Amino acid sequence: MRFANVNGEKRLPEKGLWGECRLCGETVISKCGTQVVHHWAHKAGSDCDAWAEPVGPWHLEWQNYVKPEFVEVIIDPHRADIVGTNDCVIELQHSPIPLGQIAEREDFYGNMVWVFDATERFEMITVGRRVFFAFRRTKHIATCSKPVFLDFGSVLVEVEEFTSAIAKMDGFGRTRSREWFADRFLADRLREGATPQSFGSNVQCKWHKDMRYSQTRHASRWQDPDTNEIVTIPKGALCIPLNWCFKRTGESPVHEWERIIDEHAQLANGWTKQELTAMKDFLNGELLILDGSLRVMPAPVEKINVKMTVSATRDHLVRLERHVAAGRIPILKDSTKEQLLKGAEAYERSQYGGLLASQRKAPRDQQHQLF
Repeated sequence: MRFANVNGEKRLPEKGLWGECRLCGETVISKCGTQVVHHWAHKAGSDCDAWAEPVGPWHLEWQNYVKPEFVEVIIDPHRADIVGTNDCVIELQHSPIPLGQIAEREDFYGNMVWVFDATERFEMITVGRRVFFAFRRTKHIATCSKPVFLDFGSVLVEVEEFTSAIAKMDGFGRTRSREWFADRFLADRLREGATPQSFGSNVQCKWHKDMRYSQTRHASRWQDPDTNEIVTIPKGALCIPLNWCFKRTGESPVHEWERIIDEHAQLANGWTKQELTAMKDFLNGELLILDGSLRVMPAPVEKINVKMTVSATRDHLVRLERHVAAGRIPILKDSTKEQLLKGAEAYERSQYGGLLASQRKAPRDQQHQLF
């Protein structure tokens, strides 16, 4: 507990001071040693708020941004860590929290958000526009129904969704900054001169075991569907290969990408299972999450074995261009498309002894569309 009443005034602890608990009225003693953050402690030894946890440096950093009158606000029978803009309660949680308390606090406060200290316990990887994270043993955080922010120290994550669709991961979210959080939740509550500091963006991965990420083997060019600009994703960019599947006894295996399409439209990137399967097979492609979305990365052209007619190949190339425009497949070189058509011609010759009569020459308008 950081604040107590001393002669009717809300005060921080100072050596030698005695005060009164602002919640229960009992006597509290200032603890100003060198091992822990200065705090007030009940003379009887136990805290009157069953939801209280010891205040550490992480709590202190957040609370020091805020005017004292909005820190440890009494909402009987509890003390809210911070009451922010529009009286939104900001619950700062460093220690593991019992499962039952999550629903209790959300029901009690109503208008609230969670900020969990993830600097030590959780894992994360930044994949372009999104951060993916794992709780490991503390999976019950996924039962939170109020907005959740995870403070990794190097990045603050606004959780979009919790998920079990991706193996070894528990959810994904957007990268934010402390300035962003303060503007949204502490706009009129900051102390004079307090300047929330941005998190550094240099830490992209904090993963200790069961590595679920990889790096792109070469640079690729993509069309941004929102701006129509061409964006290059460099070699070595972090990505998540979707090569796991889930299997229950007596049921058919379900791949990660299938669950993503079924459960997370914002990750699925507009794919349907039928189209994704068709493009993956056509390009001998790798399925992965790249720049925060589900995409197909084609194999090198020499590793693509075309097993369809020229007519079917042209049809696939037309469909492929729609996926390129939507940012689902990288932009292919004209030479790559030509090689795919040559592969289709070779397939026709091997299967039919020569080119099928209707495939010997593509219509001029179709040639223009493809190349």
